[in-house]
Amino acid sequence: MLVTVRGAEQLVLHLHRHNIPLALATGSTQSDLDLKTSGHRQLFSLFHHAVCSSDDPDVKRGKPHPDCFHVAAQRFDSSPPPDKVNGLLD
Repeated sequence: MLVTVRGAEQLVLHLHRHNIPLALATGSTQSDLDLKTSGHRQLFSLFHHAVCSSDDPDVKRGKPHPDCFHVAAQRFDSSPPPDKVNGLLD
């Protein structure tokens, strides 16, 4: 499925308007992420947090392991009920 930049922006804005928290999990370093997102600071400010697996000390194994996603999920202020995420982080 092809997602355009405009489509991705619309999705992020829609989720934000409906109070659905977002996080970014990436294999990039923090400095690379800052450079890549510099032209879209307002959009990326809507994300609760970002986890950069290349230099985050809590990410023990990089891609293709799911560690970055697990760390990102754990950093939200609260967790959704288990029945809402069953199987998503396996």
